[in-house]
Amino acid sequence: MRLRRALGAEMVRLGWAVATSDAFMAHETEVQAQRRGIWQGDFVRPADWRAAQDRPISTLAAPAS
Repeated sequence: MRLRRALGAEMVRLGWAVATSDAFMAHETEVQAQRRGIWQGDFVRPADWRAAQDRPISTLAAPAS
């Protein structure tokens, strides 16, 4: 678990992941201000993007016929 936590913190610190806990929020705030990684452009958090979609989830992954 320690390695996973260290990897997550490092990814957030470098700007390649979003903070999913308060423990990483300071890293995210810092890297956002520096506009590094995913914060270089107009990044939309996945949950916010999904909430903005009009289609129900079931139509997004319809099986091929």
